Amino acid sequence: MDALKGSLRDNLRLIGDFARRHNLDGFAAAFDSGLARLTADDPFEGIYHRDLAPDGALPLAARQLLGAAQAAWVFGGMGSWNDVSFEAVDQAHYERLSEDLFQLLNTAIVVGANASAQTAPPKQPRPRWKLGR
Repeated sequence: MDALKGSLRDNLRLIGDFARRHNLDGFAAAFDSGLARLTADDPFEGIYHRDLAPDGALPLAARQLLGAAQAAWVFGGMGSWNDVSFEAVDQAHYERLSEDLFQLLNTAIVVGANASAQTAPPKQPRPRWKLGR
């Protein structure tokens, strides 16, 4: 999870800078929010789907990944990040950053959700002769 958080952090910084250079402040704010959640003690603060990870279900790093993914998700729908376009070199840079972000956010969702299977040790079955005690 630490390596994934580092890669996502690097991408969010780069894509946030790109958005600011092109005066896309709303998108830059989403990327900044995602970035902040990667180190937040409560990464779901102010997030719509706070119930995504009930208390105790996930370790902090997993909650940070899920909070960042939710805050920085800018894809799909009208007026989304994938509706903007640029000229020449900027377009190529946008496409690379956007593809990386899409892959990282989806990976963060999978890794964060799968962490729920790692938080509790497996229960040991009780011997049949001790049932009821």
